[in-house]
Amino acid sequence: MYPGLVSNCWRSQLSSGVDLVELIAEAADRGLQVIELRQGCLGSYESGDTDIPDALRLSELPQRFPSLSFSIAMSVPFLCELSSADDLLLDAGRNAAVAVAGVRQPHLRLVDLDSPFEIDGAVARTNLVRMCQGMESCDGVLSVEHAFQSWHGFIGALRSARGTLGRQQHRLRLCFDPCNLCIADAAVDVAVAARSLEPDEVSMIHFKQCRDGSVLSDVSDGCVNWRAIGDVLNSMPFQGPALFEVSSGSEIWTQISASRKYLEQLGLLLTPPH
Repeated sequence: MYPGLVSNCWRSQLSSGVDLVELIAEAADRGLQVIELRQGCLGSYESGDTDIPDALRLSELPQRFPSLSFSIAMSVPFLCELSSADDLLLDAGRNAAVAVAGVRQPHLRLVDLDSPFEIDGAVARTNLVRMCQGMESCDGVLSVEHAFQSWHGFIGALRSARGTLGRQQHRLRLCFDPCNLCIADAAVDVAVAARSLEPDEVSMIHFKQCRDGSVLSDVSDGCVNWRAIGDVLNSMPFQGPALFEVSSGSEIWTQISASRKYLEQLGLLLTPPH
């Protein structure tokens, strides 16, 4: 797995005025290889009022850090009826994904923080197909992350959309976040859900931990049984981005270091790409 992080890990640092480029450089020095640039945590690389990524400025990053892989992450209510404003946001996200890709394949990740627990599978499928088709022109990939909705409804809509896409289904994939699932749907065994996934369905993994419904500042013992999840990922085997998304804090690098050590002790080897 290729280690990296989501830029909301740096929320505290960005809020205190630390430049995004400085944080990315530190991540590279520490052996991280993948940076997911999360809307709302891009510093001066997005509009301060609307959190719209600045594609022109973002295009500087792959030139400045050619050894790193970047993707864009945004919050869009893609599981329900989309508005014209949502479509504009999707356009901005797609443009930003192209900008940060450099010579690599553009990658846009979406999470829906607004749709209800029970979703309309037909509406969700239609949206996923349309959004994925929108990535074809840039030869990009669309990943969607489960938030707090019903897991069975979510994964059902994703698989239905992939079936509709046929030969283009490789463009639509899952960002698997076991912690989100643990918080959202207590009736689901997270390890069983992980075992139900096919390797070609999964684009990336998010590493975080929770207790009592709150995300922790590091990955350690808690509600998510990372040993069991790790066994599933190793047996797949999963070979893709594995991104830390711990709660932001002033000691973020210590938190990331401790999290990585914890996961490696469980047998999850986070190896940079060659």
